[in-house]
Amino acid sequence: MSLSALLLETLFTRIFSVTFWSQFAFMAVSVAMLGLTVGALLVYLLPRFRDPKRISRQLAGSSLLFAATIPLTLVLHLLIPTHEVGGVKGIFFLTAEFLSLTLPFLFSGINVTLVLMHYQKDFRKLYAADLFGAALGCILFIGAVQVMNELQALVGVVVLGVGAAWTYQEEEKTGRKWMGILLLGLLGFWASDLIGGWLDASWLQSPSGSPDVNLVGAAQFSERSLEVLHSLLGVTLGILVLFLPGPYLLRSAQRPRGRDIMLLGYFTLIGIGFMLIEISQLQYLNVFLGNPDYSISMVLCTLLLATGLGSYLARRDQRRTGIRRLLGLLLVLVVTGLATGEMVEWGREADIQLGGRLLVAAAILLPMGVAMGMAMPLGMDLARRERPDLAPWFWSVNGAASVAASVMAVVLAVDFSLEVPYWTGAVGYGLAVACYVLMVRNQPE
Repeated sequence: MSLSALLLETLFTRIFSVTFWSQFAFMAVSVAMLGLTVGALLVYLLPRFRDPKRISRQLAGSSLLFAATIPLTLVLHLLIPTHEVGGVKGIFFLTAEFLSLTLPFLFSGINVTLVLMHYQKDFRKLYAADLFGAALGCILFIGAVQVMNELQALVGVVVLGVGAAWTYQEEEKTGRKWMGILLLGLLGFWASDLIGGWLDASWLQSPSGSPDVNLVGAAQFSERSLEVLHSLLGVTLGILVLFLPGPYLLRSAQRPRGRDIMLLGYFTLIGIGFMLIEISQLQYLNVFLGNPDYSISMVLCTLLLATGLGSYLARRDQRRTGIRRLLGLLLVLVVTGLATGEMVEWGREADIQLGGRLLVAAAILLPMGVAMGMAMPLGMDLARRERPDLAPWFWSVNGAASVAASVMAVVLAVDFSLEVPYWTGAVGYGLAVACYVLMVRNQPE
């Protein structure tokens, strides 16, 4: 499921670059995170998701709904007139489009949260598997766009979603399941050729074509696109504000304690920090690598693999070890922040082949990703010990913070410079570490 969701997210970057504005490819990250966030919150709010006897059926159902909503999302994206309308009505259409694009990711968020909630004892391993699967989706994206157009690749994601649903079923008959998936895939690719012939869609590219995926580093925003960008920031900040007190208002729960608020701050800050740093590195490495497809896939894949490794390496003996690991994270972020700018300038002047640039980029991203990957399981271990009933909410708040930060990073880069979102994210991690230290030192025995 994580592989399918990440493959869909990277495909959206190409589609948005043509159907929206080329500078808005980053919005794929935003809608993916929002869908995951809402899915996690629904798992927290609805009692039916807490029944372990229904877990297999719910996992299969959420996978099928992920696959089924992809065509619906695409149709709505093409129909909503976001470009053409300004003012209050324009904000309404922008909000409607943003929310409609989250539908598939909402069901993948339900799926992932169900797994992590029902098997909390293995959180670090499952979280690592989630990240590794997502990283594989980034790798498949590079291969997919070389041999098929975007519509065919989307059909492939639908088939993967159906395949995930079948693997969750408890019946035997494995051979029949995979035969069904194969037939569905062949039917889907045949149908995509027919639909592609009927649609007059400018975004449908041939395998040799490449949409203009622009990231902020070299992009020039028009007055209208800047207006939409700042409106989008307001929408995502509003979503974050709703997620912070929402569960206490929508579900009967005891009033938050001081430690609940500290946990809430921790997960909010690491969500903001991670996304600000990720988007900043996307911009830098787009300049360094010179190919948007490679930079998007390279940064996402490397960070996902590295954070997955960091999650796996995080241990539960967190009182002093956790503090040392998080202080090490801050040191790594400072060194990486100073090295990245120098690396980009050096790469502009040196005559290095793409393979060498990819290796240099990986060397920059890997230590940072491993260090950042430890923050989530360390915080979740605290939450599991003190407030296991609130764990899905903390997970969803982290996602909501990432949604707002993905837009905030672009606004900061456009209004100031590429360095500002990175160092703002580093400050966010610093505040999160302060919350963690206070919680661990005052933890009841």
